[in-house]
This record gives sequence, structure tokens and C-alpha cells, in this order.
Amino acid sequence: MGQIESVLADADEAIRLNSSFTAAYDTRGNTNALLGRTEETKADFQKALELAERDHNQNLKTEIEQSLEELDDTNLEGNVNRSGGQSIVQFTLIKP
Repeated sequence: MGQIESVLADADEAIRLNSSFTAAYDTRGNTNALLGRTEETKADFQKALELAERDHNQNLKTEIEQSLEELDDTNLEGNVNRSGGQSIVQFTLIKP
């Protein structure tokens, strides 16, 4: 399994374990964007935005809104830019 597929699998597992884990939706959205999966990217970012708003996480909300705007301006050819660089967030699942 490649690195991108591994990140996607980790995000899927994190969401399966905790469907309110905002960062997992954001990570999966970024990863889907790298794979050119526009609809999945939008769905993940929309869910992450909903959760960020619920959690009053203004910084993440702003980042996700930016990403959604960029989606409208591009055809997703494998690049997601945040702060001028390619972005994949990796995280470690902590199982109870």
C-alpha cells in the first residue's frame, strides 16, 4: 500500500471509530483531493466544516473554507495547497 492509500485508510478508520473526529475528515478530504476525487473531497470538507463550526474551531473552519473555495477554482489535478505547500496531515489512531 502506498503512502497516500495508507493515509486514506487511516482516515477511514479514524472516522469509523469516531464519526465526530474533525481532523480525520479534513485529512481524508486532502487525500481525496490528491487523488482527484472531487465529490468525495467536497463531502469530507463539508463534514469537517460542520464539525469545526460545532466545536467553535475558528482556525480550522477558516482553513476548510479556503480549501472549499480552492476546489471551486480548480479541477483537482493532484495538488492541495494550504499556506503555499502540499498538505497531507498524518495522525496516529489511539484505540481504547
